[in-house]
Amino acid sequence: MLIIDSYAVIDDLIMFSVTGTGQGISNSDQKLIFERFRQAEAKPKKNYGGTGLGLSICKAFTDLLGGSIGVESEPNKGSRFYFTIPYKPITVNFNSIVKSKVQYDFKGIKILVAEDEPANIFYITEILAETGAMVI
Repeated sequence: MLIIDSYAVIDDLIMFSVTGTGQGISNSDQKLIFERFRQAEAKPKKNYGGTGLGLSICKAFTDLLGGSIGVESEPNKGSRFYFTIPYKPITVNFNSIVKSKVQYDFKGIKILVAEDEPANIFYITEILAETGAMVI
């Protein structure tokens, strides 16, 4: 089970953390789990599946964003994974934003919506309703 613990803004970084209630990771294995095709145990007693790429991909993304990733863990007690990325807040003056709405005239045009998620069909149909298109 994974639990999203928290996020926090620390100076110019934002940190997210997630706690897992799994088997935990030994100190020596914590150094290698962020490498490609590596898992905490080379020959696990139980097949946990996976190729050992997930954490290396997470590390690559955090590195690209100028952040870092880490783990705190004890065997048989679970793990806490965390990552930080730079945080650069912006301020927006909403009064200065000019809102313009482009009008589309699709009267007489049939649009086929091929979607298996009812919420997406509803959303697309509502947007296209303003254009005058016939939605199928």
